[in-house]
Amino acid sequence: MEPLLSTLPDNGLAGGEVPMQRKWLRRSGFVLAAMVSAYAGATLWAGHNGWQAALRSISPGDILIVVGLVSVGFLLRAGRWHYYVHVLQWGIPLRHSISAFVASIAFTATPGKSGELAKAVLLGRRYKISLSEGAGVLLIERLGDLFAVIALAIGGLALFVDLSGYVLASAVVIGAAVFLTLNCRALLVRAQAIPALRNFSIGLVNALDAARLLMRPIPVLVGATIALAAWSCEALAFYYLVGRLGIHSSLSVAFSIYGLSTLAGALSMLPGGLGGVEAAMAFLLTRLAPPSGTATVAVVIFRLCTLWLFSLIGAIFMAAWMIVLTKRRHSSLVAGVQ
Repeated sequence: MEPLLSTLPDNGLAGGEVPMQRKWLRRSGFVLAAMVSAYAGATLWAGHNGWQAALRSISPGDILIVVGLVSVGFLLRAGRWHYYVHVLQWGIPLRHSISAFVASIAFTATPGKSGELAKAVLLGRRYKISLSEGAGVLLIERLGDLFAVIALAIGGLALFVDLSGYVLASAVVIGAAVFLTLNCRALLVRAQAIPALRNFSIGLVNALDAARLLMRPIPVLVGATIALAAWSCEALAFYYLVGRLGIHSSLSVAFSIYGLSTLAGALSMLPGGLGGVEAAMAFLLTRLAPPSGTATVAVVIFRLCTLWLFSLIGAIFMAAWMIVLTKRRHSSLVAGVQ
């Protein structure tokens, strides 16, 4: 069986594009490393009073359990992406599809996780996928994620009624997006008659067509179920971690804190929800009466095991993808010369 990364497709990049993308990748990796360092430094300083107690409470095995649960959720989301690929009949092999998904996670720390559109870019040339079609799938992924975190948030919402507005706002976003997706296609088709709007409207129509195919009953049911299972794994990891740190909470309350914090980060539209997730999560944890330092430590460890760890894994896959493309391009040039 071929190694996963050795089977990545050559997207037919022009000779000058590979060095350009490698240069961009190096810069992106530097920025990611700088963000991780700044984030870790700031949060470690903010929670320095609670670190000694935290280190006595948890073990490397506990961290592995947290990462393992998050990994299961991540793999479920990857499976959802490939299911959508299958529904749209793009004809992409599983290994290529999953590799592109993992690589795109390098850009998850973007507003609305829009950087995950990179998976469509990576696969586009070989499999004739347009960026607009990829955007349509990304829209459905984000709507499914919003549904899942709202469902998780509702469990203990009675304890945090002052934050019910987050749930309401997210439900309105989902409803508005579904309504526009199902009803604005005719208007966009008419807009194609206007030269200045033609290309833009064509792209939107392609995105909406892909999204509408995924809004049929069976894809909606499958996608929503996978999304709920995937984010429940992360919420369970959060519940396990805070319990090990001595923060006593019921499962429903922990799930609600996780869901509300994720909603706060999503509605902030900041890259990766940075700041929004942390502030909301730390605030809600202190409602359970642990020391503020312990709450901060729990948030830092959880975010390092989720956002930053998997951004790093995605960056490694992205680097491997670029290396494979460069080697294949070089081999093609050598063969052409001979």
